[in-house]
Amino acid sequence: MSLFWALVLTLLVSMVILPNFRKDVLGMFGINLRPDSDGNKVVTAMITVGTVYLSLSLLGWFWTAIAAVVLCVYLKKVDADSVVNGLFALLRRIKDGVTGNSSTTTARQTYGIPPLATQPRPAPTVTPPAAPPVSATPPAPRPASKIGQALKAGERITLQNPPPALSVHIGADHLQTSGINPLAVSCTLVGDGGQVLEHVTADRRGSNDNSVFHSGDSGHLTVNLRAVAANVKALVFVAISREKPFRLVPSAVLQVADAASLTSGVCCYDLPLTSEKQAMIVARLYRHNGGWKVAAIGETFPGSTAADLVPAIQQLS
Repeated sequence: MSLFWALVLTLLVSMVILPNFRKDVLGMFGINLRPDSDGNKVVTAMITVGTVYLSLSLLGWFWTAIAAVVLCVYLKKVDADSVVNGLFALLRRIKDGVTGNSSTTTARQTYGIPPLATQPRPAPTVTPPAAPPVSATPPAPRPASKIGQALKAGERITLQNPPPALSVHIGADHLQTSGINPLAVSCTLVGDGGQVLEHVTADRRGSNDNSVFHSGDSGHLTVNLRAVAANVKALVFVAISREKPFRLVPSAVLQVADAASLTSGVCCYDLPLTSEKQAMIVARLYRHNGGWKVAAIGETFPGSTAADLVPAIQQLS
């Protein structure tokens, strides 16, 4: 594009977007038009059409569109209503053969077109936030905190007429209904002579005899006493503090209750939280004279899994 045509295009664009500049240029040729007259609208339309045509010829569609967007955003002075009124006024004059008509009726009113300024903008579409995903398996119910006979370390209790299934929870009081348990809880099944048969953990949630079930990170286990295999002599409950020693755990309690009625407590035990270690044998549920007994232990050991505590578990028998 030569310098001449660039200057011509710049002149035309300036006349379109700057009304005062357009008035001065037309005044140089003795053309004086009122800003609100039909003649001014016709001239504006003609200059606009000429500008667009010359821009398309010199720049092409793509760069013409880019230039138009830049001008609209930067100057914010494109009088779209005047341009459209001028175009329709020109069409009306050509159709009716009228010149110099000073009618105040605009082309938009003549052809039933509403003004641009009065066209309502569509309301923005508001997308509601997506509902949180629903867990396929609801969290296991947990017993109310600290119900039943309170035990201290070293104490034992005989289960008189024990329920068919026990609910065992080990964790902080404030996590009885929600949250992530700071303790990783597991159950070790022990046979004759302290032989460790298997571990039930958050990763291996059921025992081979289907008597012990782990709910996951909640620290809740269910023990079906009637389903415990005959070769299983004791169930040892272990808690591992996930990230810190027990002395930094705010609170933790062992709660044993009737699995069928969580408000019917069997016993409870406040864990001693003074150790620098992170592994604890919390309690032991074991056979005794044809029945079952619970012993509160609360001893801590080095280690980070139930398997690390196997030597200590074997010594309990």
